Amino acid sequence: TEQIVGSVRCVQETQVDDQEIHLELLWALSYMSDGENWQIEEVISFARIPYFICKQLLEGAESNKLLALRCCANIASGEHDHSKLLIENGFLNGIKPILQSSKKAERKEACWAISNVMACNYEEIDAILK
Repeated sequence: TEQIVGSVRCVQETQVDDQEIHLELLWALSYMSDGENWQIEEVISFARIPYFICKQLLEGAESNKLLALRCCANIASGEHDHSKLLIENGFLNGIKPILQSSKKAERKEACWAISNVMACNYEEIDAILK
């Protein structure tokens, strides 16, 4: 985990705009966040990671956006605070275009992520419906 976090920190501090590097980091974060709450906590315990994921969801290359979406869905499957953190880092802005995609699989993945966020409490439901 520390190596991945260090990589994310390095990419952000040096403003590396290499989509392949971003994609590899997203793959690692996707695998790391797919599991129990303690695994999700491990991923989001570093403040830059949720921001990095949500930024890729909004601005990344197409393949990065979909993987960032998977990371968000994994994170949102955890606790209320996990979903709240995603919303605070721009998840809702990033998911809107994916919901309008012409590809059914992308819309389905976006709906899964939203359902995970909405499963937490009324704050998140209200944020999504606005």
